[in-house]
Amino acid sequence: MSAESAGGLESRLRETAALLAVARVASATTDFGEALRLICRELARLTGAETVSAYVRQAEDAELRPVAAYHVPKGALEVLATTRLTADEQRGFDAVFQSGQVIWSDDLPNDPRFAIPLFRRFPHQSGLVIPLFIDGQVAGAFYLVWWTARRRFDDAELATLQAIGEQAGVLLRNARLHEALNLRATRLHTLARLNQLVSSSLEPDEVLTGIASAAVELMQAPAVAVWVVDAAAKRLEIRAVAGGMSEFPRR
Repeated sequence: MSAESAGGLESRLRETAALLAVARVASATTDFGEALRLICRELARLTGAETVSAYVRQAEDAELRPVAAYHVPKGALEVLATTRLTADEQRGFDAVFQSGQVIWSDDLPNDPRFAIPLFRRFPHQSGLVIPLFIDGQVAGAFYLVWWTARRRFDDAELATLQAIGEQAGVLLRNARLHEALNLRATRLHTLARLNQLVSSSLEPDEVLTGIASAAVELMQAPAVAVWVVDAAAKRLEIRAVAGGMSEFPRR
């Protein structure tokens, strides 16, 4: 076997091993943040990336928020762990998010597709974006960094990275389904507890306080107050509070 053939075989074996490792993470790791961190690690091992980070878009907004990372320089850790990419900052990635394909650059400082303030704050030579999709919508992305090396990719490598992104998208979908099921179960438990209180208590104030507490849980409100009309005094009175309204004036 020639050296070139041996090198190609070794490369394919690495890619297969990476796909299997990601599949194991997706099927066995219940902690979503830890699962993404492990995938970041596998991406670094596969590609030689010096830093890998994972961003997830919340359902309620368009921001990409940092969720996990691997091998982040100490000087960049705090900023990368807290900085979100706004919708405006993501516009440079329109091509990758519209096509659903991996994009990369080995001349990132001069590549307009990567003209994002966060990237300019920590200059690096090469970068690669792997999009995560759920039902045709961008749900997140991995970002791979080579600080000084000019890293290029062939079609086989890009296909493997695309497959890893698809697996991670399944993981993200499952995590969101799990979160939704847990929320539904919590709400049903709250309603059952409130129903029991309403049917068993003879104390109006206790029932109203229970309703206020349930409303805080169900609506995820910071505070809830229940007002009752005092017809004789022609005014409203707060009869029950929950959340952050314990010191709220009663009249």
